[in-house]
Amino acid sequence: MASIPFASKLRDVHMVTKKFMSKSLNKLLRMIRYVFRYSASFMPARMNALNFKESIDLIARNKLSLIRWGDGETSVLLGYDIAYQVSTPELREKMWNIINTYNHNGHNNSGFILAMPLKYLSVNGYDLTINKLCHYWVHTRYIYKTRFNHDRTYADAFLFSENMNIYFEKIWNDASHIIFVHSDIRCFKYFCESYHKDSFFVQIPAKNCFEKYKEIYTEIIDIFEKNCLDTKKTYVLISAGPAAKVVTFDLAQKGYICIDTGHCWDEPLSKNNLLV
Repeated sequence: MASIPFASKLRDVHMVTKKFMSKSLNKLLRMIRYVFRYSASFMPARMNALNFKESIDLIARNKLSLIRWGDGETSVLLGYDIAYQVSTPELREKMWNIINTYNHNGHNNSGFILAMPLKYLSVNGYDLTINKLCHYWVHTRYIYKTRFNHDRTYADAFLFSENMNIYFEKIWNDASHIIFVHSDIRCFKYFCESYHKDSFFVQIPAKNCFEKYKEIYTEIIDIFEKNCLDTKKTYVLISAGPAAKVVTFDLAQKGYICIDTGHCWDEPLSKNNLLV
């Protein structure tokens, strides 16, 4: 009977050791992957890029939808959860579909323009290192270099940074109606007080919006149809993390105009955090 507790303890030690070795191996593989991607993306990427003013002008003039890409989207694409969205196979598949569609069609034939973190793609690895930004942007730089079409035109993903409203509000200046998609009604009220547009509010979860993206998409379409809204005069403004990319893409394919505004209304990115 004395051998049973010993055998049990031995199994426990084996399981703990196995778990420790597995975690150590995963950490080692992640470190190797990080070093490789840092080396492969050390030099600035070749880009056909628009600055924030050019981006806004093109979107407004051509009534394009906008999909913004950042470090969070890269993390989800690579299979890592972020604070407000778990990475699922379906979400990753749809994000790859956005990239592949843009690679093939560009903004002229896809109904949307893809916006990238231009400042962090156009500098060398040394500048990222001294500014302590490698952790955030190494993987995005590598993915852009290896999987994005460099001949396509890209907008500036940071056009909604703080105090930029005097520029970006041009996008919806001529809108007759706005459909505002956000988790916080306070942001909707702030928008209405600031812009005095006839607006509708679609409230969404604060986290894991992708699990509800079909319902979000359907509610937006219902607002268009029930109120007979002009698709060229009504803008959808959406803040929904990676799910916003999917909703925007689906709407753009149907001829609607959708602008992925990110944290524009609640936690806009400070200009002080951007490389100059």
